Amino acid sequence: MFAGSIKVSPIMNATNNSPNFQSYFPKGNWVNLADWSEVITGQDSVATLKVRDTVNAHLAPGALIPFQNNTNMKFMTTVDVLAAPISLIANRD
Repeated sequence: MFAGSIKVSPIMNATNNSPNFQSYFPKGNWVNLADWSEVITGQDSVATLKVRDTVNAHLAPGALIPFQNNTNMKFMTTVDVLAAPISLIANRD
């Protein structure tokens, strides 16, 4: 369901305590799923990203994915999950 929609940018080399690292992005407008900031590329290029405590994940151009916010909820059973609202996140093409 998410195969072509989300790009994960792992840190493959030691950063030597640098706050940034580089990752390849195909052409398009990519949106950071952590803070909704954009990585915009006019062509295939390498972008500089910040090192975070979480995984750097970006939504592909033209992608649409379901999202269920669980920051304020505790899901204990399937019934709890089904009762929580589901949103859609869309990235313009």
